[in-house]
Amino acid sequence: FELAFTFWDKLEDAVKAWLSVSFVRVWQSPAGAGLPGPLLFRLKELWQHTPPTAKQRLPPARACGLGRSKEETFDLLDSHVDLNGDTTALVGELLSRGFLPPDE
Repeated sequence: FELAFTFWDKLEDAVKAWLSVSFVRVWQSPAGAGLPGPLLFRLKELWQHTPPTAKQRLPPARACGLGRSKEETFDLLDSHVDLNGDTTALVGELLSRGFLPPDE
């Protein structure tokens, strides 16, 4: 993916779409679970415009655990996490990382 990304501006749109979908699949797979946050955000162009399918959505812990800013994390949650499902895990992750104020 990193090699393809070096030629990103020269690739056809269909190839970009295929690479983006493929990257999201790898990222969501067990093999992609260990991809470090800096690598993921260096390759952001591969996935930021490709909404994942329901099966490709990231778990809240993965999306929140990339070490990004609050704004970047919220953008990622908005685009790549199922916000219509059980929100208990999501709220727990946000609270544990200091992205939400503790309940008073």
